[in-house]
Amino acid sequence: MVTGEQLIPISSNKEGKGLLASWNAATSKPDIVVALDGSGNYKTINDAVAALSSMTRPERTVVYVKSGTYRENVEIGKGLNNLMFVGDGIDKTIVTGSKNVPDGATTLNSATFGKSYLN
Repeated sequence: MVTGEQLIPISSNKEGKGLLASWNAATSKPDIVVALDGSGNYKTINDAVAALSSMTRPERTVVYVKSGTYRENVEIGKGLNNLMFVGDGIDKTIVTGSKNVPDGATTLNSATFGKSYLN
């Protein structure tokens, strides 16, 4: 768990341009790490997002999600902007939700990752 309430920017480049293209888990330093095995700051992406909402953050916050299958629906609140989620690759970091229309979710609300404009 991140104990401080203020994160320090990971890059001296204020705009963060080229950050995703140059991301490398071995050499880049994320602001927050999510790992199912407990080796990161948080075990779930939702826990990390909840913590981010109460922190003073730099303009761009990088959340590194280590390899694993994360079975959760993630909703990014209205006030959380400039978040960048990176993982270990399309076949290593998997985020899968279980909301679907037959079980009562609307198509609009069934995304695994979503940005809320209401709260």
